[in-house]
Amino acid sequence: RRPPRSTLFPYTTLFRSAVSGAVATAAPAQNVTADVVANFLVVVGAIPAGGPITTVTVTARDAFNNVCQNYMGAVTINLNQAGLPPAQAAQYTFTSADAGVRTFNAIPVAAIQRGNNLYVTATDGNTSASVGPLNA
Repeated sequence: RRPPRSTLFPYTTLFRSAVSGAVATAAPAQNVTADVVANFLVVVGAIPAGGPITTVTVTARDAFNNVCQNYMGAVTINLNQAGLPPAQAAQYTFTSADAGVRTFNAIPVAAIQRGNNLYVTATDGNTSASVGPLNA
């Protein structure tokens, strides 16, 4: 005897393959390994009045925005404002322990003009990314 049809799913053959009684299975998962750095993601924390930028986090990513966990480049953090020369705020060489992500704490802003838009740039000489304008 055939079971009653559901009003929500009246077509029971939607989930069967062309072979009678067989159920289609999903393709096996594929591992994607991030390789060549295509861009950086730069995230800036708070900029309190009279104090340093709380944090700047730099993430090395590939063309598909996967984290490049094997990235070992030297990154420079620059602070840029209109009318002022760029100020180098930090420099760091990534290690395997960073796994492609590094957070810089207490970035000094002594050379920054308050009330002027601020851009924070991370660069390794080949790849760079900026975030801004931020209200300094």
